[in-house]
Amino acid sequence: MPNNKSIFELLPQYVALSAGIIYAAGFLVVLAFLDRFGLREAGADFWKLRYMHIGILCLALPLILNGTILSLVYLILHGKFDRAVMWQRLIPIGMLLINLEIVGFFMIMFTSQGANSASISGLSPLLWIIGITLVGVPALLVIERIIERVAGRVPTNVGELSSASEAYTVITRWLLVVAIAGLDVWFIIDLQSTLTKIQPALALTYVAFSILLGVLISTASVYQQRQTNEGRKRAVSVLSFSIIGPLLYLVVLAFSYGVYQNIPSTRGGGDYTESPYIIVVFKSAQQVAADQAEYFVRGSQNTTIPLVLIEENSWALYLANSADAGGPAEWKQIGGRKPSIFIVSKTEVSTIHSASRTTIKRSL
Repeated sequence: MPNNKSIFELLPQYVALSAGIIYAAGFLVVLAFLDRFGLREAGADFWKLRYMHIGILCLALPLILNGTILSLVYLILHGKFDRAVMWQRLIPIGMLLINLEIVGFFMIMFTSQGANSASISGLSPLLWIIGITLVGVPALLVIERIIERVAGRVPTNVGELSSASEAYTVITRWLLVVAIAGLDVWFIIDLQSTLTKIQPALALTYVAFSILLGVLISTASVYQQRQTNEGRKRAVSVLSFSIIGPLLYLVVLAFSYGVYQNIPSTRGGGDYTESPYIIVVFKSAQQVAADQAEYFVRGSQNTTIPLVLIEENSWALYLANSADAGGPAEWKQIGGRKPSIFIVSKTEVSTIHSASRTTIKRSL
């Protein structure tokens, strides 16, 4: 007899599988990023909780986007009206929801404090976008229901729809889309100071691969459900994994090369533009080689100048001079120059002082 387990019995397996995929994605993102600095061994410290955080950042957008798109497609195909009418009604709603998700993704990932202001770039337009979307969509739906009740009938098929009420429904939804598009322009302009030297083509590649991954997963699921023979179901499963696996890896690589280096390091990313400096004090005077003198305070052999922390593992700190190779703004560019890395063993460190860039600039 078939062993049909409940969702609660399968939940631990799903949680373990999801955690493994998220952790592996985070590990691969960091490994691919650090390889550009010549620090492959720095990311080989496998057991880091940070990888879970980065894996969530990498996979959140594909899950949210595909979940929204597939849900809307299902509602359109199984709506109470024919597909043409459902497309006209739900496409504007879908665009508003997807826009809200992408704008929120940008806000969480990339925004930082303005260069000459205490305010956060992009926060004001984001609040307007969230407010108008979350209030406007329900408000339109409520008004539509009120109009139907005032008219004395709730249409159950296309034949009962009046042309005037349908035109009102479609036009008001598209007007809301236009209003939100205007706020998007404000959001992008407000973010220009933050998104310096970003490469849109790489970021869009990540989004494209993410959507393609969702399409393949949903297609494979449909084809597997159509099979009546167990052997054919297993064959479809094997074929699906052989295609979806490499595509998932491409999603991870696209995130590492197109998105990760633009996320501020204070949020676990690879943009060190606003990263705080650290000053390392050694337990004893160091034998400073000629090519390492730039990292130490002049006349000192046990105290470094303010440096940028590129990476840290259980045994070492990987540091760089912010004035090297064009600075952090160039480091994050694909093909841009990368700094020389000063590797410090943790066993030789006495204390580590942290200071913001503003504090360092004032002292200089």
